[in-house]
Amino acid sequence: MGGTPTALLIALSLPPATPAGQVDLFTRGVLDAARPFRTRLAGGDTTASPNGSGVTICVTALGEIERGRALTRSGAEPGDLIFVSGTLGDSAGGLDLLSRGTRCAPGRYRTEPVKEKPERSLVRRHLHPVPRVALGRALAQGRLATAAIDISDGLMADLGHVAEESGVSAVVEIPRLPVSHALRAIPRLAARAPLLAATGGEDYELLFTARPEHSGKIERLARKCRVPVVPIGEVGPRRSGTPRVRAVDARGRTIRFENLGYEHFRTDVRGGR
Repeated sequence: MGGTPTALLIALSLPPATPAGQVDLFTRGVLDAARPFRTRLAGGDTTASPNGSGVTICVTALGEIERGRALTRSGAEPGDLIFVSGTLGDSAGGLDLLSRGTRCAPGRYRTEPVKEKPERSLVRRHLHPVPRVALGRALAQGRLATAAIDISDGLMADLGHVAEESGVSAVVEIPRLPVSHALRAIPRLAARAPLLAATGGEDYELLFTARPEHSGKIERLARKCRVPVVPIGEVGPRRSGTPRVRAVDARGRTIRFENLGYEHFRTDVRGGR
């Protein structure tokens, strides 16, 4: 939302027989991920899980932002351009590899890009997503974004949240979605790259809207933050009987997806990530 992260609170529910070493490793991992953002683990709670049935992890992240500067989902207006940071579909590609038995541990949490094999790169993007804190902060300070959200449920699903809260519609040009070299380097995944980029989720890239006249400023800001940002579509008025979010190909023809992304209240397998 354009703020500065300050602290984390974590509540753990664990089977009584959980080795202390596993808890220590978990805590070290949390601190490893929080350190680049100067965010501290400020407290929480640890309890035994009911009947030793499993593990529950509940994280609350706290942050600060100046009054009136927060990037919300409700400010998009017709005529705004839709932008996205980084590349999309990498996390979904990494999950696919892990689900098929690929073994390639990504190592420690890292915020900077690294050169590595495609499989390892995609697994890293799935297991160690990097939040775009600096870019979000810069967009908020510069008052450049009219609305914003991070991509956790999938591009189409999360853009749907913005469109709903803003009372607008949106058109996404699928050929313009940024896809990484790593995703294209694996034939089985490359064939599904547009689908993974549009609906995969858990990339935690920023999806935001802005006035067209701010495109130059956004481009310069993205270079300064060392995060690629590209326009992928446009916001339109909300009309009765029309889709809230529509995907199109290079010729403007509608592309239909069976699922637009993760749906929080579906219990069947396809509703999961």
